[in-house]
Amino acid sequence: MKKESISVEQLLQSQAEQGFRATLEIVENQKDQIKITPFLSGHACQCSMSIKLPKASIESVTPTGETHLCCGKNFQVVEVQFKKGAGISPQSILEQLVANASHAIAPHGAAIHSESAFHPTPPPIFGQCQAQYDRCMSNPWANECLCRNALLVCTGHPGLQQRCLERF
Repeated sequence: MKKESISVEQLLQSQAEQGFRATLEIVENQKDQIKITPFLSGHACQCSMSIKLPKASIESVTPTGETHLCCGKNFQVVEVQFKKGAGISPQSILEQLVANASHAIAPHGAAIHSESAFHPTPPPIFGQCQAQYDRCMSNPWANECLCRNALLVCTGHPGLQQRCLERF
């Protein structure tokens, strides 16, 4: 089968036309707003990077056929095309990202760790995180707080960790 050649300009134009891959959800009590969360294949949810934008700023969405589990909810992944000249304020976007980042990053020393603490590597599937949590809790010396914090890290929510006290 012969491969079709295209010019560099055609390639660049087609890439520029691709949508931004994300999940969308309603914003309670704000009918004109929508929460947009970036989607990164193979990664945990990116809630800390979500922003609220006016629904009117979206030109169209195209379902990709993929779904993504985030915060216990299953979302369709879509390519989002934004309206040109929608007037989205860069200041508003940056303010939201800074606010999200301040909640997503646990303060230094937020949890006290021990050699036996449960430190998972974030798998892409929530069920694996739950299984790791269950294994952690089945340990007779388990610290529930550390197990819960590990589950939060595994599911992509490290900023929700709580300060844990060692159990002696």
